[in-house]
Amino acid sequence: MEYGANILDVMKSVKQAAIYARQVVTPSDVWEDGVVEISHGKVKYLGHQSSYCSGQLATYSGHYLIPGMIDLQLNGSGGGDLSTGTVEDIEKVARSLATHGTTGYLATIVTNQTEKMMQALDGVSRQLGNQVPGARPLGIHLEGPFINPAKRGAHLVEYIVPPNIDLFRHFLKASRYQIKMLTLAPELPSAPEVIREARNQMPIVSAGHTMASYDEGLEAIRSGINFATHIFNAMPSLHHREPGLIGAVLDSDEVVAGVIPDGIHLHPSIVRLVSNYREADKTVYVSDAISAADMPDGQYQVGSLTVTVRNGVARDSHGSLAGSTLTLDRALKNLVEWLMENLGVWERRSLKDIVAALTLIPAELIGMKEKGRIEVGSDADLVLLDADFNVLRTWVNGELVFQASEITSAEETRSV
Repeated sequence: MEYGANILDVMKSVKQAAIYARQVVTPSDVWEDGVVEISHGKVKYLGHQSSYCSGQLATYSGHYLIPGMIDLQLNGSGGGDLSTGTVEDIEKVARSLATHGTTGYLATIVTNQTEKMMQALDGVSRQLGNQVPGARPLGIHLEGPFINPAKRGAHLVEYIVPPNIDLFRHFLKASRYQIKMLTLAPELPSAPEVIREARNQMPIVSAGHTMASYDEGLEAIRSGINFATHIFNAMPSLHHREPGLIGAVLDSDEVVAGVIPDGIHLHPSIVRLVSNYREADKTVYVSDAISAADMPDGQYQVGSLTVTVRNGVARDSHGSLAGSTLTLDRALKNLVEWLMENLGVWERRSLKDIVAALTLIPAELIGMKEKGRIEVGSDADLVLLDADFNVLRTWVNGELVFQASEITSAEETRSV
């Protein structure tokens, strides 16, 4: 695959296009033999091939057409580290994600020196709304520094601080009020005050990197927690006499669970357990990817932390998992295998459900009503896939930002 400058140059002048797919996953519905027409950055038409009459536009075809995927927990990709907040790193991330069908994301800023976190928040917030050649940041996820040192994972302990309402407000101001998700440990002193303030300022306040008990978890949910950051990871294990935060989340209809489906952070059976136990709109899939995603093994930075990647697994110097190298197209393939194939009585999730948890649900959580779906009037953030869920093309706001270097003639054109 390649990130084709020539294709981009051509497509910048094309304001309309029609896309055919054997299945268009909207993801509230699935259209067999569907056509989507895009015009000036929006979806203009959605219907069956037999009802489409234009035939005047450039056409593209594949097996599946889905909305652009949205990642609520992304530290970096393609060699770009979002914790720097620089334009260069944001553009590296944009190009890399587009090749894997991700069109939008929350830029995750991890625990670091306060001054560096402020700089990153300022840098990323300046780029929100700007056109970049690929996936675009839709807001910021602040993961830390208000976390429990006992469950810090790969966060640097020297920069962890107790929840502090004044510092939180400084972070908000530095971000130009573009933080859309905050992760903190809800059992810590002053956490309830920060949780309540955060829910007044942003759509998602998440429990993560925490030692919260079951009762503390329920109290946090009453205070406003509505998300669990990478559930099962960096929190006490589920125990039959002490269910902890995991039990509180699984017991609650008010909390959405973030799941990393890379087969490393969670065993596939745990992904099935969470996905099948909960209502379909109570789980989202995230990558937690770092700058090493879409890159070879080696050493990489996540903020001030040096991470070593071997065989695609990222760990810090203490051996703790330090994010992932997962891409969301790989996540989609994993989920289709784990949730749809050979499951017998466990089978409860459809392709529509899986796609929704990668597109519609994260978009709705952050209040992006025109993203994460394919319907007339929605943003033309689209991904065309082949029958094996490989990305053929990616559009962001109607602009073609990626095409695979080798596309068969059957996938290249189709008369509509």
